[in-house]
Amino acid sequence: MRSLLLAFFISFISIFGSCAPLDISRTDADGFLHCIKEVPAAANMLYITNSNPLQTENVTGYKDDNTGNNELRNRINYKSIVGDMDVIGASVIKPIDTQGGYNFDPTTTASPLAKKEFVQEDLSLFSSTSKFQNSSSAKFTLDDKSTHEQTDTEGKHIVYARLYWGGSIYKPWTETNLNTIVDKFLDVISGYSSVKFKTPDNLIHSINANVNDVKWTSSFSSGNEYVITSDSLPPLGSHNTGGRAGLYFVYQASADVTQIVKTSLINKKIAQSKFTVGQIASSIETLYKDSFTLNLLHHHQKLLLGLMDLYFMVMASGTLL
Repeated sequence: MRSLLLAFFISFISIFGSCAPLDISRTDADGFLHCIKEVPAAANMLYITNSNPLQTENVTGYKDDNTGNNELRNRINYKSIVGDMDVIGASVIKPIDTQGGYNFDPTTTASPLAKKEFVQEDLSLFSSTSKFQNSSSAKFTLDDKSTHEQTDTEGKHIVYARLYWGGSIYKPWTETNLNTIVDKFLDVISGYSSVKFKTPDNLIHSINANVNDVKWTSSFSSGNEYVITSDSLPPLGSHNTGGRAGLYFVYQASADVTQIVKTSLINKKIAQSKFTVGQIASSIETLYKDSFTLNLLHHHQKLLLGLMDLYFMVMASGTLL
């Protein structure tokens, strides 16, 4: 007996049931609890609210992280199978075609400087009103498997399948109202725990990760476009160090899709089966060099942020002839 495992990555995580007394406790639109900590801004960051007379406010920073202890669960939770596995994956962000597209060469243009765009391979997975308008596909080819696995492994042999997705959301802003900044943060990131999943039978499924299957780390801060360090403050500032207010959110989510995949491949071969995922929470933002008066400069390298990779896992069992 031999099994076939076609896979994504697997992570095992835990969720905190409540927040610490000094945390800002808030549940987002996805239904997940955030324990947000207010943290001191680095390097005495502040922002200018008025130039004449000069007035400033201290930057307020926040951290939101639920990664906790990522150790693997106890071995007793594992089941062994005799078999094989395979992995497919795709990205919903790529360099634009004029900069190489999927054939992008990082030796000619630094990756952070390359202009990027969302992949929209299957328009049926999102609409013009969707928050995240992207989709990308991948196929199981089984090219490195045995002839038997390539020709005889079907959906009925699948024993486990899991879908993983993840990404980053970056957004600069001019947010100075501390009473609403947390709500704005949660609004921007909403939608990260779900995706659209299209199977070989052309059905589109809404996939939602469970509370124990999502991890994130993030930070955000108050401020406007005139964020500087205190030692850059005119007229005697000895530095020209600028910054920018905004948020950065990185996450990973997953969901068991075993039955969905098995059903989509009834009496069908796994080899050459195509799966598509769309509406993956991610962003593309351009940071640019900017300057303002008061003998201050914002030094910003042009940068595009927002990378999302998805992976897919299927296990199958079958008799090896």
